[in-house]
Amino acid sequence: MNEGHPTSRVLLVVPPASAVRAAIASDLRVWAVVDPAVRTSDALAAAGLPARSLLLASLEDPDALRTLLERCAHVYGIDRIIHSECVTRSVLQPILGSEAAALTAAKAAVVVREISRRLGWAVSELPGTADLQRLLEQGGYQGPHLGDEPPAGPTFDVWTLSVDGMHLVTDVTAQRTDVEEGDTDQARIRATVRALLDLAGYRHGMVRTAVELTAQGCRIIDVTL
Repeated sequence: MNEGHPTSRVLLVVPPASAVRAAIASDLRVWAVVDPAVRTSDALAAAGLPARSLLLASLEDPDALRTLLERCAHVYGIDRIIHSECVTRSVLQPILGSEAAALTAAKAAVVVREISRRLGWAVSELPGTADLQRLLEQGGYQGPHLGDEPPAGPTFDVWTLSVDGMHLVTDVTAQRTDVEEGDTDQARIRATVRALLDLAGYRHGMVRTAVELTAQGCRIIDVTL
């Protein structure tokens, strides 16, 4: 549907409110699928999502999810369906438990990839660890990145929403509550994550990136789709 023109209509599957807010602020038209068991409707409404754009589907029923996504893609002229397995897993874990949440999130990811390919959309993936390390080093972002070394400095979870290669940083959260970062640190963190996604050629999706602040710069600890 959207390979020949810029994305303007996105359907986000179980998005955090921060992703909805960032998408709307970027002048995207947004629809969101939420699981009725997850009480996020009020938060998404507060983020600016109209009630008519809120769609309900049980993620534990892949067939029902598939039917809903296909119907909405055609009825609303959706340009891209965006889903993050790690976001869904974290949202469902308090309700279903770790194992069931991981399984449900994985099944939902399969459905989204299947429909995207059926509609002719390229599915964004990230290169493997070795390739990401090489790309970062070639880009001048000295590591070591994505290694086994435990972080020694303050570490932050950075959540992004990417649409047409535009990387919106939707949230930056310190992994420890006693850590604060200044404006300069925020700018360094955001720039490093955006550079990572650019170097990786990542186009569409929600990603969590763990970043460590060091005296030499930012170090990428982990990247999760």
